[in-house]
Amino acid sequence: MPLILDESPSPDENTPFSNEKQLSGKKAPPFENDMGSFATGDTIERSPRPHIDPKEERRRKHHEADVVVVGAGILGSAIATTMARQGRSVILLEKSLKQPDRIVGELLQPGGVRALEKLGLRDCLDGIDAIPVHGYECIYHGEPVSIPYPPNNNDKARQRRSEGRSFHHGRFIQKLREKAIHEPNVMVVETTATDLVRNSYTGQVLGVKCKTKGELDYYFGNLTIVCDGYASTFRKSLDQPLSNPSKPSSIPPNPFSSNTRNSPPSKTLHPHAPTSKSKFYGLELQDCPLPSPYHGHVVLSDQAPVLLYQIGTHETRILVDVPADTPTASVSSGGVKSHLRNVVMPTLPASVQPSFDRALAGAEIKKQSQPTGGATGETNPTSMITPSGASAALRSMPNSFLPPSTNTTPGLALLGDAMNMRHPLTGGGMTVAFTDVLLLRSLLCPSPSQTSPYPTSKHEIDIHLGNSRAVLHALRQFHWRRKRLSSVINILAQALYSLFAAGSEDKAMRALQLGCFRYFQLGGMCVEGPVGLLAGLTERPWVLVGHFFAVAAWAGWLVLKGEDGLDSKKGREGEKVDQLDGPADSKDGEVKHQMNGAEMNGKPLTNGHAHTNGNGNAHTAAKISIPSSSAATRIFAAMYDILYTILSLPYRFLFTFKILWKACIVIFPYIWAELRP
Repeated sequence: MPLILDESPSPDENTPFSNEKQLSGKKAPPFENDMGSFATGDTIERSPRPHIDPKEERRRKHHEADVVVVGAGILGSAIATTMARQGRSVILLEKSLKQPDRIVGELLQPGGVRALEKLGLRDCLDGIDAIPVHGYECIYHGEPVSIPYPPNNNDKARQRRSEGRSFHHGRFIQKLREKAIHEPNVMVVETTATDLVRNSYTGQVLGVKCKTKGELDYYFGNLTIVCDGYASTFRKSLDQPLSNPSKPSSIPPNPFSSNTRNSPPSKTLHPHAPTSKSKFYGLELQDCPLPSPYHGHVVLSDQAPVLLYQIGTHETRILVDVPADTPTASVSSGGVKSHLRNVVMPTLPASVQPSFDRALAGAEIKKQSQPTGGATGETNPTSMITPSGASAALRSMPNSFLPPSTNTTPGLALLGDAMNMRHPLTGGGMTVAFTDVLLLRSLLCPSPSQTSPYPTSKHEIDIHLGNSRAVLHALRQFHWRRKRLSSVINILAQALYSLFAAGSEDKAMRALQLGCFRYFQLGGMCVEGPVGLLAGLTERPWVLVGHFFAVAAWAGWLVLKGEDGLDSKKGREGEKVDQLDGPADSKDGEVKHQMNGAEMNGKPLTNGHAHTNGNGNAHTAAKISIPSSSAATRIFAAMYDILYTILSLPYRFLFTFKILWKACIVIFPYIWAELRP
């Protein structure tokens, strides 16, 4: 892979440079004038050599461009290519251009595929063994329900459904990087970005300071886009206020220095810090038969949710959510591997368990490395591969939530996971990233001829990136317009995780979880509506709020009907009347019966079942119940049921209000997080 590193100019080269460029944040290099001496900063106009592009010469020799992008990940590579196709000069910085290896960022929803097509990057999904995804299958305590993607709007007959794609994350990243490398307006540099370069008079970001092969280096641009991933170093950087003109310093500050001691720090670039309540532990399964091919699978049980999806012809990814302070995952209980084998594996579909057991047997726990981003502190992930080709690493990654924030620093845009994160349960991160690139393409469009998929006004096009006021205005518009989709993905991911990871002690959350599953079973709009939001195809946040409270109302109705799951184990066993008898063990003509689920909804069952011992003699196993031969007892039992229903009705009615209140507690904090500037 070609790597284009910096080429510093030598003193004897004629290099056109002006005072205007010096004020933009670059110290003018020396050049030889007509008098045979060296000068710095003089304005001399020289026509560039005809066979060299002036923009390319600026990038290579002076490390200057219209845009500097930190991080060649999903969003960084896509926005570098997009800006270059608009005629911008782009420098793309990345610490390591080796193929990354991550356990998330492997499923692209249909909305993301659609955005990729509009960006002209659809062919990046070709040649990487990507698997079509037709929807989801939700498995609730062994009971499945299919959730297909909605019909494709481009199909007039509505016979074809929308499709997503799942793949190896690293292969997809390399395809996006290849696109950027082959753009003539892009220079890709393998270097480590360490700090921002600011003008201490105005606080404007002028570029970034880097280390290339142990030596300091600088790259400058009118706009610096930082997308260095979830472990962003620059997110924690201090934003600088304007200098106080009433108290001039005796020593004038250097406007091109990254040292900003002359103006005290005010706040970080992002006002919020990521929060994490759990981790995903990931394994790569080989030749694992899934219950529903070409579908993502969500397995719900008494534990936190488990995700399954195919990422290649022979590879399947499994992600197990392990909340913090899980007792069965503690060191005293045997650690995470013991938790996965003894607690999680029995809840998986039977077809998945053998592959999971084989992968777990050879797994070594390995902490997930930070994603690509070209920032200090990142480590390059090294895949642990067995001779058979199966990944032997049990890797973990924190599931973080970071609400978005408006970019207010002149010359800087914080994007991607560095600016906004949500739980990866719904797989919406890449969809949000590509849609953000689409929106920025329209808001920072250099020409009115550029068409936009979003409504724009006249002052939002034909923006010169050197006009920091216009760029900040566009970024404020970006913050609010992106919420049409990003708020849907963010709120849905956090709310669904709260439901699916509900503990057994929280009866209201358990009732909401059951109500959500029963809501999907209704089919029709009860499936197409939510999955349209999940797929990134429905960009209407209030549709999400409507469906969420419809789930809460349905859960309340189930409570009034008695299908409440207040005692989750009894409720689930009671739904299956026929699964009551267990295996019989015979010894010396004696029969031992294991009667599973002898009660349904708190009522004893009176049916008996015949079993045969080892000698072939039939025995009748009567369930523990009131003798059915007594008519008076049957009347008493019926009256007891009626009385119990009447007396419990007020409690159930009040419990429905508790469910609605719990729904408000779950969703409204995330709505408020989206409404904040």
